[in-house]
Parts: sequence; structure tokens; C-alpha cells
Amino acid sequence: MNLHIRTMVTFGRLAMKQVITVFAGVCLFSAIAIGAEPKSRDPSELPEQLDHKFSDRFTVKFGSAAKQQLGDAYQELVDFFDVAEDSIDVKDLNAHMATYSENYKDGDKDRQAIEEIWKKIFAKFERVVVHQNLKVVTVSADKQTIILRSSGFLLAELDPKKRLVSIDNWTDQDFVLVKEGGKWKLISIYGKERKRFWFDKPMHPLF
Repeated sequence: MNLHIRTMVTFGRLAMKQVITVFAGVCLFSAIAIGAEPKSRDPSELPEQLDHKFSDRFTVKFGSAAKQQLGDAYQELVDFFDVAEDSIDVKDLNAHMATYSENYKDGDKDRQAIEEIWKKIFAKFERVVVHQNLKVVTVSADKQTIILRSSGFLLAELDPKKRLVSIDNWTDQDFVLVKEGGKWKLISIYGKERKRFWFDKPMHPLF
């Protein structure tokens, strides 16, 4: 009986220690959470933002070294993707295809084939969502050709009441952009072939 009582007392002390420890942790966390807001920092002290959220449906994230590597072309590429987003958002096929070079080629797909794909997407889906991360691979000496390594995904919904479905996704695919008539155009995409599960056709990153 005495052994049983001593055991219960010991157990009670251990439980109390655990409660006190948890309570102290909660208090510390609460103090941090409700503490004074950090002092505002000079904008010039903040790290440079390389994420470009053009809208809730379209985001492009450049690697941290992109500005240094691209120079003046950096903002031009931001504008290029902004135009692509606008055309996708309003389903303007002609405006979107203007971001592709007339000489576009990706394996057996040319510009006409890509146009047919986008035409079907715009006709079938209510809205389209594109997110991708970009890393600068190569910039030509004359700054007329740039290769960006991209990983991203393309989602869409059939109607506002249904959830988004995946149309395409890609990993480490190289986008080749060239300047034609003073404007950047996508001329090719290449990378390691990757096949869909249960399908025999390779993935095709659309953009």
C-alpha cells in the first residue's frame, strides 16, 4: 500500500513538472506573439524582391542573381512575362502567341501546334493558373539570347464551382528566348524527357 502511495506521489510530481514546462512554453510563445511589432526598416535595407506576382493566377520567381546577370534585360523579361500573363488572363490567343517566335520549335511541336494547344485550353477552361521558378543559365555577349531554366506548373478549372486541375508541370526545362525586332520571343524549350504516369507521351511544358 505504501509503495502504491509513493508511486502515485512520484507520478503526480512528474506530471506537475510537465504541466509547468508546457505552461512556461506557452507563456513564452504568447509573449513573443503579442510583443511589440518590430521597428520598420528603411526600404533600402530590405533584400531585393525577385518574386513577381502579376496576379493571383500568375507568378514568376527569378533566382537571386538574375538582376546582376541580366542587367537591363531583367526588366524587359519581367515585362515579357507580364504580357504573357495578361493574354492568358483574358484569353487573348493572338496576344499570347505574339510571345512566341515564328521559328519556335520544341521537338515535333512548332508554333502552329502550340497555338492549337492554347486554343483548346482557352475554349475548355474557365481560368488558367501558371506559376514557375526561373534561373538564368546563359546570357549571350550581345544580350540577344537568354536561356532560363524553369520549373513550374499549369493549372486550370472547368468552371468556377470546380477545383483546379493540373494541365501540365515541368522541372528543369530550359526556355530559350531571343530578341526579334526589339522584343523578346520564346523560340525553343528543351530538357530531359519526362513521361506522365500512365501515359506514353512526354510532358510538354507550355509556359
